[in-house]
Amino acid sequence: AVDGAVTGVSLGLLVVPGLVLLIACANLATLFLTRAAGRRREIAVRMALGASRGQVIRQLLAESMVLSIGGGLVGLLVCAWLASVLVRFQPPVGIPLSLDVVIDWRVLLFTGLVAIGTGVVFGLVPALRASRPDLHADLREGSRGSAARSRLRSGLVALQLAVSVILLVGSALSLRGLQGAAAVDLGFEPGGAATMMFDPQQQGLDGPRSQAFIKQLIERLRGLPGVSSVTATTRPPLNLNVGTTEVVAEGAEPRGGHHPEIQRAQVASDYFKTIGASLAAGREFSDQDQPDQPQVVMVNETAAALLWPGQDPVGRRISNKASANWREVVGVVRDIKVMTVGEKPTAQIFFPLYQSFDSPIVVIARATGSPATLATALRNTLKSMDGSMPVMSTGTLADQVSTALFPVRLAAMLLTVLGAAGLAIAAVGLYGIIAQGVVARTRELGIRIALGAEPSAVRSMVLREGMVLAGIGLAVGLALSALASRALATWLYGVSPYDPVAFLAGPVVLVAVAAAASLIPARRATRVDPVTALRAE
Repeated sequence: AVDGAVTGVSLGLLVVPGLVLLIACANLATLFLTRAAGRRREIAVRMALGASRGQVIRQLLAESMVLSIGGGLVGLLVCAWLASVLVRFQPPVGIPLSLDVVIDWRVLLFTGLVAIGTGVVFGLVPALRASRPDLHADLREGSRGSAARSRLRSGLVALQLAVSVILLVGSALSLRGLQGAAAVDLGFEPGGAATMMFDPQQQGLDGPRSQAFIKQLIERLRGLPGVSSVTATTRPPLNLNVGTTEVVAEGAEPRGGHHPEIQRAQVASDYFKTIGASLAAGREFSDQDQPDQPQVVMVNETAAALLWPGQDPVGRRISNKASANWREVVGVVRDIKVMTVGEKPTAQIFFPLYQSFDSPIVVIARATGSPATLATALRNTLKSMDGSMPVMSTGTLADQVSTALFPVRLAAMLLTVLGAAGLAIAAVGLYGIIAQGVVARTRELGIRIALGAEPSAVRSMVLREGMVLAGIGLAVGLALSALASRALATWLYGVSPYDPVAFLAGPVVLVAVAAAASLIPARRATRVDPVTALRAE
C-alpha cells in the first residue's frame, strides 16, 4: 500500500508537471510563430536590402533565446520561493519528515539547459520558416500575407487546450474522489478517539515485561476523566505497519498448493469497542485471554468466507503454517479497512496481544471531549510511568484516515494548481493567435464595417474562430481524459473514472476561459476605423 501510494505520487509529480511543460512549450512555439508571421514584411525588407538567410535566422534565434532564458530566470525565483514553502511542509504520515529542497548547481544546470533548449528548439522552426519569404508577395501585401490561418499555430493552440482539459478533468475527478471518501464505510468510527505509538522493547523490556507495562498503562488510562474505553494494538486501521501470516484452517485443503496469506494484527481487550467496530458473531477478546489460557483468535468476515465458505467459523481452529499451535476462533468482526480507504474487502486475522506479543504498540482511547487533548493526556500518563520511554507519535484515529487520503489530496491539489496554470498558459496562446488574426485582417474588417457589417456580427465572427479552436481541443482532450482517468481509478472512492460531473465541469471551465480569451480581440475588432484601416494598408 505504501509502495503504491509513493509510486502514484511520484508518477503524478513527473507526469502532471510534464503536461504543463508541454503546454508551455507549445505556447512558446505559438508565440515565436506568431511573432515571425507578424514580421514578414520587415524580414522581406531586410533580405531585399542584402541580409543573408543566416543573419535573419541568428537574429530570430537571439530574440527567442532572450525570452526563454528570461523565463528560466523568473522560474528560478519562483522555485526559490516554493522551496522555502516546501521545507516547512509536513506530510500527515504520523512521524516527522523533513524535505531536503535545495537549489544547487544541478538545479541551475538543469534549468539552464531547459531554457536554452526550448529557446533553440522552439525558435528554430519559426526562424527557418520566416527566413524563406516570398519577397514579392510579402513586400506588396505586408501583414495581409499572414491573414490566412496558420495550421501549425492553430494546432499548437488546440494541443494546449486539449492537455488543459486532461488536467481539469483529472482535478475534478480527484475532488470528486475526496467527496466520495467521506461516504465510504470504513468499518470503524474514527471520530473521538486518540492514539499514541511507543515501543517498550526500545527500553530493554522483553515480551512479558512489556505486556505488564502495557496492562498497567491501560489501567491508568481507564481512570482518566471522561475516558470510556482504552485498548492497544500493533496495527490500527489504515496504518502503515503492514504484516501478514500464512493461515492453515483445520480441515481445509490449500488452494493451488498454497495456504492463504492474511493480514494480521495483535489487539488487546475492548479493541473493537474502542475503535467503533461491530461484531458479526461470537465474542471479543477479554482480559482473561492470557498466555496461560486457551489460545484464541478472531477473524473478519472476508477471512471467514475465505477459510470456511458458507460455514460458521466460530469454534473452528486455525494455525500458522510455521507452527502447530492451534487457535480457536472465538469471534467474527465486520470488515474494517486495513490499508487504504478504497480497497476491496481484505481478509484480516486478530490475535490477543497478550498471547501473541509484538511491537511497536499503539494505544487507542476514546473519551468525551477533544481527541487532541486526550492524546496529550496519553503522553503525559506514559511519561508519568516512565519518563525515558520514547513516544513515537501521538494523534487521533481520524489522522489515520487523513494519512490514507494524503495521496489523493496531493493529487487533487497538484492537478488543480497545475491545471489552472496550464489553462492560463493555453488561454494566453489562444488570445495571442486570435489577436494576431485581428491585426492581420485589419483591412478586411475595415471593409466589412464600411459596407455596413454590424459590430455584433464582426464580434461573433472573431469569437467563433476562437471557439472552434476550443471545440477541437475540447474534443481531443475529452477523448484523452477518458483514457487517462483510469490511472486515478484506485483513488476514486465510490466515483466512476468516467464521472459525468467531472467530465462536465472541466469542459465548462475551459469554454468559459476560451471565450474570455477570445472576447478581448473580438471586441477590439469591432472598434476598427474603416478609414484608418484602409489608409494604413
